[in-house]
Amino acid sequence: MIKSDLYLILIELAFSIGLYFLADYADKVKSTKWKLLYVVPLIVCIGFIAFAGEEISLLSVYIAVIVLLIGFSREEVKLRQLASAIATLLIIPSILICNLYKGYRTPNYLEEFKKGFDAMQEHYCLGEHKGIDWDMLYEEYEPQFKEIQRKHDAVGNYILWTKFCFNFHDGHVAYMLEDEAVTDKAHEIMYGNDYGLSLMTIPDGKTVAVNVEKDSDIYKAGIRNGTVITSWDGRNIETIINDVEIDFYDNMPYNSVKENDDFYRAVFAAGTGDDSVVIKYIGEDGAEHSVNAKQLGSYFDRLEGTMRILSDGINADNVTWQELSDDTCILRLTEMMYDTNSSSTADFSAMKENVRGTMRALNEKGIKNIVIDLRNSGGGDLDFIIAIAELLAPEGEYQYAYSGVWDDKEKEYRYDEAAGKYVVGDGVTYRGEGVWCDGQIVILVSSGTISAGDHFANMMSVYDNVTIMGFTSSNCSGQAVRAVTFEDGTIFIDTDASRQATVALDITVPFDEKAVVAMFENGEDYLMEYAKEYIEGK
Repeated sequence: MIKSDLYLILIELAFSIGLYFLADYADKVKSTKWKLLYVVPLIVCIGFIAFAGEEISLLSVYIAVIVLLIGFSREEVKLRQLASAIATLLIIPSILICNLYKGYRTPNYLEEFKKGFDAMQEHYCLGEHKGIDWDMLYEEYEPQFKEIQRKHDAVGNYILWTKFCFNFHDGHVAYMLEDEAVTDKAHEIMYGNDYGLSLMTIPDGKTVAVNVEKDSDIYKAGIRNGTVITSWDGRNIETIINDVEIDFYDNMPYNSVKENDDFYRAVFAAGTGDDSVVIKYIGEDGAEHSVNAKQLGSYFDRLEGTMRILSDGINADNVTWQELSDDTCILRLTEMMYDTNSSSTADFSAMKENVRGTMRALNEKGIKNIVIDLRNSGGGDLDFIIAIAELLAPEGEYQYAYSGVWDDKEKEYRYDEAAGKYVVGDGVTYRGEGVWCDGQIVILVSSGTISAGDHFANMMSVYDNVTIMGFTSSNCSGQAVRAVTFEDGTIFIDTDASRQATVALDITVPFDEKAVVAMFENGEDYLMEYAKEYIEGK
């Protein structure tokens, strides 16, 4: 119960009791000021409503202050005392109601959905591109939100919004909530139970254990990182993985490209089960064994830990340089921002000069190759990526992207039916300086490489000395959601209804047994080492 509601109840209760005893005195000392006192509870109530908003659980308090107005219009002692007594009896239960009523101070979830849906339908610019059927979505989700409202289910509301947002397959579309108690409870439901391991599918189709909890029952039984899992709680492991509702998960932007979903699907499946599951696996002797794995708690923390190992870049600050060898360095870009001043002014000249100086210093030391780590780069400022691209690109002028031509009459971007493309307007160009164009450039991405990170990978992919590399493609969510950017008359970067990657990998690194051992057993940055070996072999 929030403090302002408690204060309102106590103040109004004090008024109702005080006015009961005042009635007899006011009858003896006739004065307008005593009469006006019966209006004060209403004024106080209005002030609290203006501050905290109205609340159905306080309805009896609102009625009580109206009842007290009888004392303003009528001066009979018994009538005033009766009004005060009734008001007191109305106010007292309100504390209990506020603490027991499940809907206390909860939003109207159905109305929130309707407002959010209408806003999305009006402003989301990629609906047609992604094949969104708005009528079907509304028919599917409106009854579910109506049920959520009936139950006043904050946790269910969070889960349902997450499922709704998945339908857009867009890393920029998500439901966010600051209430940690609600999100933590939702995560327990959404992600399932922790049995001491995560799962991954390797290229030969086998499912193996990863991120295994040491000293757990399954570890003592013989399950290690890389152990082949054949059955999960009496069901074939492939069936468990195929049946998992990957659209049920939030907080991780892995839903734009279907192949990226498939890569991580087994990770999510590892939370499936009740208090315990029977896991069958292939032991070191080549025979099939089984272990009864008890749940250790919520799977969410292990899931996040597994995702970090699979998808995060090196643990370093943004725009951080490290030397990997005598002729290769790595540049870590965690986000496409530099500092608050450059972001607010869109002036990255100081940052650019700093990066140029570092590049030249590295060149003078004989370093000619660079690995740019964009894994889980969370986006940022497009002026930032242009500044970096200008240093890396060969000398010359390059086209970045185009705005569309808006038809105000038709309320849509103009489309050239004959060409099968949109009509493009003004373009953004940048001029390459060739500061770093002699050696090899490898760009590491993960499916958390999103927005401006997608843009940067896409821009750099056209150069002969650049190789895009990762276990998965980047997120392929490059647009803002209220205006469309085009590339040669086609939608820039974002996936369409087919969910096929639009920023292609030059090399898809296989997540195999070697990668499992390196990453989960030895704690190595397998992708970075892979990139280093690739450059050395060129």
